[in-house]
Amino acid sequence: MLRATDQRPDILIIGSDTILLKTFPLEELGFTMRPFHYYGNYDFPGEDCFRGYQAVWKVINNKLFLSEIFKVGEPHIKIDIVEYFQSNGYTPIVIDGQIFADWFTKDLISFPRDFDFF
Repeated sequence: MLRATDQRPDILIIGSDTILLKTFPLEELGFTMRPFHYYGNYDFPGEDCFRGYQAVWKVINNKLFLSEIFKVGEPHIKIDIVEYFQSNGYTPIVIDGQIFADWFTKDLISFPRDFDFF
């Protein structure tokens, strides 16, 4: 029997709704530099978050924006998202401090509403 651990979701905010995502838009860019380092040379905290971060996304005027990236676990650290993109050689479109996800054109998949990850 094959078992897989659900990955810690990204967060999508649409108006007053918060949705837990199974889709990870930032991973589509294939950045080689990871946002955080953990124990030793690892870029992830454990098997429930191989990305090593959680991202917060917002839908504004029917467009997807990256609002923040934060480290999973302790300490709860946020990074400068514009600086992170630039350090990976990507010049983002920034509007009101948020990055327009112009690279992402796929459908977003969410966890069921009754899913309790935390």
